[in-house]
Amino acid sequence: MNGLMRSALVLRILRTAIAFSALIALIAASACAGNQPASEQETETRLLDLVPSSATALISVQVKDLLADPDLDRLRNSASDTDGEDTIPSSMSDALAEAEAATGLNIEAIEEALLFFTELPLGSDDTESGDDEDGNTRGAVLLRVPYDRTSVIAALEKEEGPLVASQYNGQELLTSGEETVVAFISESVIVVGDTTGVQAVVDVSAGTTAAVAGDLRSAFEALGSPWVKVVIQPAREDLESTLQSEGGDFFGEAPPFMDAFAKLTLIKVTFEKAGGAFVFQAMLDFDDAAAAQQASDGIDGLVKTFGAFSPDESLGQLLDKITIGTVANQVTIGVQLTPAEVEQAMQTMQAMDSSEGDSDLFFGE
Repeated sequence: MNGLMRSALVLRILRTAIAFSALIALIAASACAGNQPASEQETETRLLDLVPSSATALISVQVKDLLADPDLDRLRNSASDTDGEDTIPSSMSDALAEAEAATGLNIEAIEEALLFFTELPLGSDDTESGDDEDGNTRGAVLLRVPYDRTSVIAALEKEEGPLVASQYNGQELLTSGEETVVAFISESVIVVGDTTGVQAVVDVSAGTTAAVAGDLRSAFEALGSPWVKVVIQPAREDLESTLQSEGGDFFGEAPPFMDAFAKLTLIKVTFEKAGGAFVFQAMLDFDDAAAAQQASDGIDGLVKTFGAFSPDESLGQLLDKITIGTVANQVTIGVQLTPAEVEQAMQTMQAMDSSEGDSDLFFGE
């Protein structure tokens, strides 16, 4: 049974990684194209300078590259064809139309999107550790896009009800009945998020609070400009809470290697395309090399265990493509998949989702 429980953990990790990458790609592909600033790095840095020092996670999307890739568009169509609940638009034009109706923005004119979170719990049920009572994570998204204020307000009010205007640190905030807050920071920058996240951006813009700096920002900038990049600086208390709760859920008793994750300092993720293949890479930084090696050995064991128990041979073959390596205090997990292999993985996951028996076996209560 321990083998199956470990397999469940790996499958959840893989499903989360694939779903996250796909979600970011689909959002970006549905969100924007067209005008690109004279210097992408310069624009990104300017948006980054509006992110507060309280941020613990940063996400950037290079929308132009995502939109230009025909394989991603084909995979999005494939996802739409296999989605049982019909939640994915059937065409790019439909996706753009839905997004424009919901936001009042010319989606194809969005130049840059930078998301940040001021608190990002890693599995704790304690709402004070980052989630509010509705399970929402605190943060905001910064958009650089030409906009018509009247159109944006009208669209948001249609989606979420009347907006209530208020003043904060010299900036007008518009809050919906769903507690979504919008601020028009400049003629081309909009911030949307919860109250805490938007107010933090306003404070940085006004010069009353410092922008993000230190290891989080340095790591984020060092990743360059892949299609998607994510950097998370987890709070130590969140890690300990997660290890206690999730370790028991998956293993009955947490295996020794999970202790190493209490020393995790940075999580870095990139998603891009190189040589015709999609490349996903996760880099985990630890306090010391011993913890990194312990974590690497444990992850490698989990992947191999799931490969042995995989209910689908093709999924096992895809798992064989995962590489895990350790250099000093950093663990790197990578995988390169062709578009055909990604489509195959999506179909396998869909088939497993539709099989209630398999779901009970690998995701039992």
